[in-house]
Amino acid sequence: MSKEMIGVILAGGKSRRMGTDKTFLEIGGVSLIKRTVRTLLPLFPTIAVVSKEPQKFDAIKRHDEKILLIQDLFPEQHA
Repeated sequence: MSKEMIGVILAGGKSRRMGTDKTFLEIGGVSLIKRTVRTLLPLFPTIAVVSKEPQKFDAIKRHDEKILLIQDLFPEQHA
């Protein structure tokens, strides 16, 4: 049996201290979520982005079939 590792990005939280959604904060013109995905893609055959609002990441998934968008089963747990 082959075991495949998956890279997981937990994209959530209330951003209370930051005051804005950090996921789409840009550094050098590239959002944090895109930077994170680009970093993990060479390391894992599949990347899962887990969020209470996975539809926010449709644009990222559209570019690569290796990216899965997963609905957080416990959205109230975001801190």
